[in-house]
Amino acid sequence: MQNLEQEIILPFINLTLPKEQWTHEAHLITCVWHLQHFSELETICLLRSRIIAYNLSVGGQNTTSGGYHETLTQFYVKIISKFLKENEKVNQNLNEKCELLLQNEISNRDYPLRYYTKELLFSLPCRAIWIEPDLCKI
Repeated sequence: MQNLEQEIILPFINLTLPKEQWTHEAHLITCVWHLQHFSELETICLLRSRIIAYNLSVGGQNTTSGGYHETLTQFYVKIISKFLKENEKVNQNLNEKCELLLQNEISNRDYPLRYYTKELLFSLPCRAIWIEPDLCKI
């Protein structure tokens, strides 16, 4: 695995990451990095503002049907935070944590659908604000 901080995190924060590199995996890696440096609440706030800014910087939009999704962002922050606490190792670096996460079922794009019905997760309220899961608790 490359140097994730140099290859993904800093370009994302600096709004220079090429759009094609802003993959689902890059979202997860970015979440792990933020959780290493900030509290869960700070991570949510930072990711919200940074994802919205990044989307705009690459010509995207944050609308009622596309772009930033509040519930998905908070869902992954909560799930990844829990995962990192359960798999905490003394000298584990960012690359090792991300490798462990990306090998786990959590990294599956459809993982949130274990907690949410598709109708709820992709609704306007879920895109705009945090909505609790309707299938099972986190």
